[in-house]
Amino acid sequence: MTIPIVGSTPGRRYGHSMVFIKPHLVVFGGNTGSEPVNDTWSLDLEKAPFGWKKVDCTGDLPMVRVYHSAALCTSGAANGMMVIFGGRTSDSYA
Repeated sequence: MTIPIVGSTPGRRYGHSMVFIKPHLVVFGGNTGSEPVNDTWSLDLEKAPFGWKKVDCTGDLPMVRVYHSAALCTSGAANGMMVIFGGRTSDSYA
């Protein structure tokens, strides 16, 4: 089944992570094919028409990250947050 998406998207990328934080799919980082990135995008799965929104994060942003892992934290101080671990940064990217 194909679901139509309107507006801007995170674009093609690889080495990114994605978690489901009800009702959103959240994508972080990866490589666009020309550069590693540390952007965050959210897709609300409850409201049609479906469209990606770039998340404007404030404060200390995670470093550019490719081939990392991510999970939804379900307890403690980070409950409900996307937690990112490992991967390659721009310093280790070849």
